[in-house]
Amino acid sequence: SANGGTGEATATNYSSGGGGGGSIRIDAGTVSGSGIVRANGGSAGSATYARGGGGSGGRIVVSATAIGALTWQARGGPSASEAGAAGTVVIEDLTAGTLTLTVDNADAPAAITPLTGGPFDLASLTVHGGAHLDLVADVTAGPVLVTSSSTLESTGLLVVGDLSLHNIENLI
Repeated sequence: SANGGTGEATATNYSSGGGGGGSIRIDAGTVSGSGIVRANGGSAGSATYARGGGGSGGRIVVSATAIGALTWQARGGPSASEAGAAGTVVIEDLTAGTLTLTVDNADAPAAITPLTGGPFDLASLTVHGGAHLDLVADVTAGPVLVTSSSTLESTGLLVVGDLSLHNIENLI
């Protein structure tokens, strides 16, 4: 794992924010096994007065010809004042020549996750679990799945092959 640290509270009832999740890159022929690969943001410190924010989730990139039954997590850290943004998980299937992007915050509040750079050509895009993704870059994706009180916003060009909305609160 490459999780961010937990913020600390001081004797004067103030706290620091959580650390951001780190980066994990896996380049392999086959990724096998089971378990959880994590790059989660840290929790803010607990305090009576000023509270720091949660650390944002990190980045996980996996590039392989075959991928086993692993679970990928890059979630934002919690805070009583400002939750961290969800991180990103990118899976590159070298056999199919495709990229998938998942932004998932496990049904917790999240700050905005910006996607910059690009343009990106994604086999699929999933925004789930309360995540808020802002596509600043131009993105072509199909299908696009937005679920569980999540938000997808696009200030760049978004070309969608198939759009599925499930219990969505915001599509901007």
